[in-house]
Amino acid sequence: MEILNKNYILQQYLSKLQYIFLVLFVLCIPFQDCGLQGTLLRYFGVNLSNIPLMILIFIACIKFLLGDKIREKNFIIYAGITVYIVAYSLIILLVNIDKTEIAFYMYKVASNTIIFIFWLFAYVYSEKYMNKLGKYIVIANIINITGWVLCDFLKIDLGTMVHYRQGIEYNRFHGFSSETSLFSFMTIILGTISIYHVKSKLLKIIFFVFNIMVTLFGGSKGILISVILGTIIYFLLSKKYMLGLKIIMIICVLVIGLISGYYLLMDAFLIDLEQYTSFATRGSSILSTFYIISEYPFGTGFGIFLPVFKIVIVSAFDFFSSIISGYSLNFAEINEWISDSRGENATIKSIVFQFMAYFGIPFLALFVYYVRYTLKKVLNDEKYLWLFVFIVCGLMTFAGFSYDSIIALAFISYKINIKSNTN
Repeated sequence: MEILNKNYILQQYLSKLQYIFLVLFVLCIPFQDCGLQGTLLRYFGVNLSNIPLMILIFIACIKFLLGDKIREKNFIIYAGITVYIVAYSLIILLVNIDKTEIAFYMYKVASNTIIFIFWLFAYVYSEKYMNKLGKYIVIANIINITGWVLCDFLKIDLGTMVHYRQGIEYNRFHGFSSETSLFSFMTIILGTISIYHVKSKLLKIIFFVFNIMVTLFGGSKGILISVILGTIIYFLLSKKYMLGLKIIMIICVLVIGLISGYYLLMDAFLIDLEQYTSFATRGSSILSTFYIISEYPFGTGFGIFLPVFKIVIVSAFDFFSSIISGYSLNFAEINEWISDSRGENATIKSIVFQFMAYFGIPFLALFVYYVRYTLKKVLNDEKYLWLFVFIVCGLMTFAGFSYDSIIALAFISYKINIKSNTN
């Protein structure tokens, strides 16, 4: 009995400690260019949230060994997905890769699997404690806005621990992040959740105005497209508006979007076509997914993605260039990927298409199922419909996957499940 009592006390202590690190994880979300990436942590040091999350996972493992109960259904699902990912990646790696390179590509399987496990833990624990995390998401949003004030408005150099990439001249918003698209996507997500959570009308207005400002003047073409596309889909799916009003609202959104795009982003877009690489790189990388799936219907797995991607990206770029006639697209960044033996930045510039390349048709089926399932639930409470549609649009067009997206999807899942359970 005494042993059971001590075990219970220890479990309670670890649960409190776990919650503290979960809160720290949320508060660190805005820091997405941390100097720890220059250490042995490398990619795991980019997002400061990885540090408290690492400790959170360690505590969870201790609790599990001490007999902490977990949801059996969820455990089976997540464990099954993880086992499939690792097994498939290893099998296709061993069958296809040159044995002289096997150590490096085994490392890619291991590192990507760890990242995936981190994402799973972040989602599961954020959803589990979401009833206590709302105020901390609001604080994280305020920290994010503070980053814009310090780094973009006041132009203060906060050192390499905040911005690892020193010496870069930023002409667009980036806050505590490494680039505009990351900052803008995170801002809209955290800002929207904050609007849902806070009761003060003044704070709601401040967060909404900042979201609009980032959308229009932040400099991210992907954000403007995702906001417009997300808003149009929202009106199409919503049951709250009559058909005539839907048509009027969609036309208004299209007009505002076209005008905003023309006056605010058109010059930057045209310059980017020839002088810079983001449009050419993003378009070619997404297009390369279809080349990969045509050869590997079940994907490349984590292991052989890089050598396959280096081959098909050239064909994808050539085809993409033929579509964008009249402009000479910049091949510089893609050429760097091909020349770099380790392929540090060689990725598809959309997490959905990246995982389609990794795991092919099975991933696509799972993704479609998840979107349909969540849409069905969220349409019962349209309060969260726009946010979900916006995130999906972003992840499919330009956005990487980070903890802002994860915590938002956990937030939506928690809210719609609460709504379902009360009906």
